[in-house]
Amino acid sequence: ISLLVDKTIKYADIVGLIKKTSDLIKSVELFDVYLGEKITAEKKSCAYHLIYGSLEKTLTNEEVEKEQKNILSVLEKELGAQTRK
Repeated sequence: ISLLVDKTIKYADIVGLIKKTSDLIKSVELFDVYLGEKITAEKKSCAYHLIYGSLEKTLTNEEVEKEQKNILSVLEKELGAQTRK
């Protein structure tokens, strides 16, 4: 996922909220941070790899999409994050 957030928001806050929101998250990895002229000075763009998994069953695309939508909704409400596409 790629997010636009305030510069003041810490990596640990984002990762902690993602993990707290979904029991299916096995790993969260930050792989890119962008600060520059294409976004406002008080924002940063952060991109994360999310790995989902379950010990009980194989997850369907629909289950993962539902979890991801919920995670993005919580990030938006709690941290004011915007999804970048």
